[in-house]
Amino acid sequence: MRLVEFITEETEDVPALISVLQVIRNRSRDTNTKPSISTQSLINLVKNTVPAFSYDALVDAHESSDAVKELIKSFNIDRVDLRSFSDEQDMENGEKDSREPGQNGISSTDTVSRMASRALNKRS
Repeated sequence: MRLVEFITEETEDVPALISVLQVIRNRSRDTNTKPSISTQSLINLVKNTVPAFSYDALVDAHESSDAVKELIKSFNIDRVDLRSFSDEQDMENGEKDSREPGQNGISSTDTVSRMASRALNKRS
């Protein structure tokens, strides 16, 4: 094999892993759940695209790719915890508290939550 063949095989893992991680993260946002998955389930999902994917490949991807590091909060042999969208916003805002009171002393997060609840109640 040539060196180029090794490089392309290795880089195919990372885009497949990133797309699976983004799907899991988006699904958790849509269902208001913690973005977490068992490590074996994640490996099986990536294996649909990259049959040779393993835990070692996950560790290598995490060490070599900044995009993977930004998506994965922590992982071990049993579980992978992803960064939620709120974690990402906190990082962009420099860990600034998003629950600062608004004009009437109610945080903007609570205001939006109440508006969404009222809209949902009207639909039902």
